[in-house]
Amino acid sequence: MVVYLPWITFFIGILVGWLLTWLMMTGNKRDLQARVAQLENELHNRDADLVACENQSLEKAAEFKEQIKSLKTDLKTCRAELKTVTAELEARNKDFEASAGELEILKLELAELQAAAAAAALDSGRSMAVDVGFEVPEIDDFTKITGIGPALAARLSNAGIYRYADLAHADHQELPDALGIRPWQKVEPEVWVAEAAVLAEKPTQVSVGDDLTLLEGVGPTYATRLRASGITTFEQLASSNEETLAMIIAAPAWRRPNFADWIAQARLAAAGDDEGFKALQEELFARQDENLVLIAGIGTQSQEVLHKGGIHTYAALAAADPADLSALFAAEEARSGDFEAWIAEAKLRAAGKRVQHQRKRAPELEVLEVRSCPQDLELIYGVGTVYEQRLYEVGIGSFWEVGMLPEAELEEILDAKAFQDVDLAAIKVDALRLAEETGSMGHVWDGSEPDNFEPLEGIGPVLERRLYAAGICTFEALAKQTKEYLAEVCHAPAFQKVDYGRWIEQAKERLS
Repeated sequence: MVVYLPWITFFIGILVGWLLTWLMMTGNKRDLQARVAQLENELHNRDADLVACENQSLEKAAEFKEQIKSLKTDLKTCRAELKTVTAELEARNKDFEASAGELEILKLELAELQAAAAAAALDSGRSMAVDVGFEVPEIDDFTKITGIGPALAARLSNAGIYRYADLAHADHQELPDALGIRPWQKVEPEVWVAEAAVLAEKPTQVSVGDDLTLLEGVGPTYATRLRASGITTFEQLASSNEETLAMIIAAPAWRRPNFADWIAQARLAAAGDDEGFKALQEELFARQDENLVLIAGIGTQSQEVLHKGGIHTYAALAAADPADLSALFAAEEARSGDFEAWIAEAKLRAAGKRVQHQRKRAPELEVLEVRSCPQDLELIYGVGTVYEQRLYEVGIGSFWEVGMLPEAELEEILDAKAFQDVDLAAIKVDALRLAEETGSMGHVWDGSEPDNFEPLEGIGPVLERRLYAAGICTFEALAKQTKEYLAEVCHAPAFQKVDYGRWIEQAKERLS
């Protein structure tokens, strides 16, 4: 018994140890199971949150997709609208640039209110004393038609379209070319024709006003331009000024009417001063002033000095003595000039000969051909009537020479104001483009003054320019042409019914 006691004690110790270990492991297992259960519960909750978050994300993604789709649609619409607005702005900008960006140039477009009316040959005599066989046409108010403003109304008058009925019977496809409308100008001639037909059926409105051809120096053509610009009475003409009249009449550099005389006569006529009006006209007729400013070196002030000395005509100046002219200018404290050159040119003009104002050109300028007709410089981007005349006055009358001018010299000739922001480089580039397109690279103008074709029956400013562009700028050249060639270079619209044979006859009459 004593022998087995240690072994019993040993086995009991082992059993107790095993039991304690089992008890500890059972407790830990329960804790572990509880912990696992807790973690599984937390994982389940987190899975539920994740599913809910995923569902929310899908909903948000769908919502964002719809918003993106809507934004893309809006962006596409905005781009289309922006493209349309940009195109409109570019068109307006071109329209603005074509008018040189100046109110002055816009006013100058009123000067295009010219008539291509069938005027009998006008001499330079008194309009009161000469029966020209022509009545100033009545002009309907075309600005009542959609899309026609003063400038376009002017061009219609320019093309011989005075009444609504005339426009109603015109071919709308020919109108843009006949009116000299630029390709970028958006016009609707078919609408004009349709609306003109409606207006033509309405009762005719009587046009009131004074007979402006009673004024010395105002013939039917000039009277029509004045009426088309809104000057229909002596009072309106009297309240105008020389600058405004110059814009309306738009006479080239080689034709300068005496607007001061027009205004002076209009004031007397408007005031009902018949005696003063008659006396002034007799003085003007007796004096028969010629435009001495056309002579190289004679400006407005010099002409005034010559007038004070009793020199009003080319013949009078041609007969003057240089020493007497020097004394006259010294007495008036005026700047003297090259009197001998003045007298030499006056002799040519008094004899009815064409005068050339030769321009000194740089030696490196390679001239290929000298033309006797100036080109239409108004076609150059940024060059309007005013700038065109300034270029003509210094003897520049070709696209090529304008393009070859140094910018500093071009700026000096144009005498542009700071606010006008003239793009000289663009003018030069466009001038060279026109020279290339017209096959006139290397061509210059010899400074000869073209003959005035406007007094001829059936020739207005537009057709006159087309004749000049074809190299026909004298009565002699016109008399040598054929009817077929004139029709080819003028390409007048069918509604004008031009009698080219009559042009040739009149040119020959001028030469006889």
